This record gives sequence, C-alpha cells and structure tokens, in this order.
Amino acid sequence: MKKYLPLVLVEVYLLFTLLFYYFGPIQFRGHNTGLFLMLMFIYHGAFILGYYISIRTHKFNKIKIDKKFSSKFFYFVLFFALLGILGTYQNLMLAPSIIPYNIFEEVARGASEPGLVYLGRMNAISDGLNSNSRVFNILSIFFAFFKFLFIFLSLYFWKDLNFFKKIFYLIN
Repeated sequence: MKKYLPLVLVEVYLLFTLLFYYFGPIQFRGHNTGLFLMLMFIYHGAFILGYYISIRTHKFNKIKIDKKFSSKFFYFVLFFALLGILGTYQNLMLAPSIIPYNIFEEVARGASEPGLVYLGRMNAISDGLNSNSRVFNILSIFFAFFKFLFIFLSLYFWKDLNFFKKIFYLIN
C-alpha cells in the first residue's frame, strides 16, 4: 500500500480541485459539461493506469543513471522555465507585457475579490482580447517542456542543490 500513497495523494488533490470547481465559492462557466467530465474521467484513468503500469514494471525504473549535477545546465533550464512562466502569465492574465510589473497588486486583488477578477477576465475574453504574440504562444509550448524539466532536475538533484538553487526551485 505504501507504493500507492503518492497516487492516492495526487488523486485526492485532483478530485478536491474538481469539487472546488463545481461547489467552490466562485461559479465557473462551463460550456460543455458532458465533454469536460468525459475528458476528466479519461485523464484520471490514464493517470492511474500509467502509475499502475510504472509500479508493475519497476525493473525499468532501476536503470543506473550517472548522477552528475551541472550548474550550467541548471541555470540554462531555469532561464527557459522562467520564460515559460512569464509567457503563461501573459497569456492567462491577458497582460500587455511579458514583465509582470504589477503581479503583487493582481495577486492581492485576486485574493480579496476573486469573483470580480474572474468576471473581468471572462468579459475581456468575450470582447475578443487575447494574447498579442502568436510566435511567443508557439514558443510557450517549447518553454513548457523546460518547466517540467526544471521540476524534475530540482527534485532529482535536491541533495546537490545549494540554498539559493533550492530557493529558485521553490519560487519557480
């Protein structure tokens, strides 16, 4: 049972977010509830199946990997991961700039009046406002890979990271 604990914890978290989506304090507009629920069912099923297959074929997980930590590679991946985060921020918040100069004000406003922030964003989307740079949107797919790679590198080499690199990981 101990080997299934990470699966249970992640599934509880994911199911909690779905409950929050449906019964939380903010009413989110859904366009096609049946399709959404079907995709969520497939997503959770694939996640559980993938974890189960990984546990059952644990021989593949015991491949010897040469544990050499490279600071240059860490900062290279960190740079592109930060670009990915800034691009995602620009796309989600419909910001005019990639530099989040007012992020603290927006976080405070989102925490104090989340319904108004959500409504304002939905109104902006319905008015046709979207992200300005198509090229940057395409590059954000490339940057998303670096976000996941950064998380993996930081977790895998956690013991080799110094204090500042651990702070970078926690901020990112």
